[in-house]
Amino acid sequence: MNKDKSIIDKFIKKYGKSISVPVELLVNPRYNNEGNRDRFSQSSAILYGVLLFLSKKENNKDINGYVTITNKEIANIIGTTTGETVRKKIEELERFDLIERAQFKLGQPYKLYVKEIIR
Repeated sequence: MNKDKSIIDKFIKKYGKSISVPVELLVNPRYNNEGNRDRFSQSSAILYGVLLFLSKKENNKDINGYVTITNKEIANIIGTTTGETVRKKIEELERFDLIERAQFKLGQPYKLYVKEIIR
């Protein structure tokens, strides 16, 4: 995706210069094809790391809270332009019990409650 400098600067200001991805999402068999489960995608792991960071930042706490985020913001984070891909990533995070989505209204931002990783 082609981003101009002002968009890149806004992203860095909002999300920081790096994204922390919990290692557990990469190595825990629960997220990597245990039994009949699908393998958790790397783009969803990146998205979870961003949501985790934002939930703590927006709620001014060390504990997870919720994040209000648009399809466009999610698409930019994971490097896609389609709403279908965004929907699939949100559903993947729900399927692995990493987020809970509040009532969603078409055209409105998602309100996502970020959950702890289950060991």
